[in-house]
Amino acid sequence: MQRSVVNPVVVGVDGSASSMSAVRAAAGLASLYGLPLQVVHAFNWLPGSPAQTDAHPGATAHDLLQRAVIAARQVAARLPVGTRLLEGAPGSTLLRQARAAALLAIGDGGLSATVCPRTPAPCTSPPAPPARC
Repeated sequence: MQRSVVNPVVVGVDGSASSMSAVRAAAGLASLYGLPLQVVHAFNWLPGSPAQTDAHPGATAHDLLQRAVIAARQVAARLPVGTRLLEGAPGSTLLRQARAAALLAIGDGGLSATVCPRTPAPCTSPPAPPARC
């Protein structure tokens, strides 16, 4: 008997409010389409790097992933949620994870708070044109 592969909805988290919003949106979509959710956090483990101010980055990252799981379960309590803590630059690491994903969700880094006016309507933009391959 052959097992079918179910590609998850992958969401990247960095602890920001926008990444947690992305987790909630991804959880809703994963639940709607009957897909599992994979929460991913990626960062460089280089000690002493200028951006490294946390004395215990691994523990902090695991805590972040657990907070994201809680946020996802608040949207869809029975949703299968997995986590991955990966080493590497966040952008390229998430793009690698997207290869096996049904959907990749990321936050906007707070951009909507500075670009979109504060109105009851959500901030939207037209879809990107198809890539020419």
